[in-house]
Amino acid sequence: KTVAAVCTAFITLLAMIVYCLRGVSEGGLSMFLHSQELMRLDFPAYCAGEPGSVHSNPNINMAAAFEWVFLLTLLSICFSKLSQEFSDKGVVLDNDASMPASLAEHLI
Repeated sequence: KTVAAVCTAFITLLAMIVYCLRGVSEGGLSMFLHSQELMRLDFPAYCAGEPGSVHSNPNINMAAAFEWVFLLTLLSICFSKLSQEFSDKGVVLDNDASMPASLAEHLI
């Protein structure tokens, strides 16, 4: 499970970088400057993807989508490892919560 998640994270990171580079090469620095101005002056227009802003570029939007997948994949790996660590220590995370006495002593 973890290997598949790490591979997914790696692939989405690469895709995010590729789409971001494509978007930057199309829009240039002026796109970012215009977007910063829109964020300050007219945030709804910035979010709606007004022409010339970052969100008007489909490659930047694809990079943002891959960024979310990347972050969710990393979070799932963290929660999976944390859950595995708890189960290895004997901590049960349900209504019948229990933990070994040695762990309980450290928490008190």
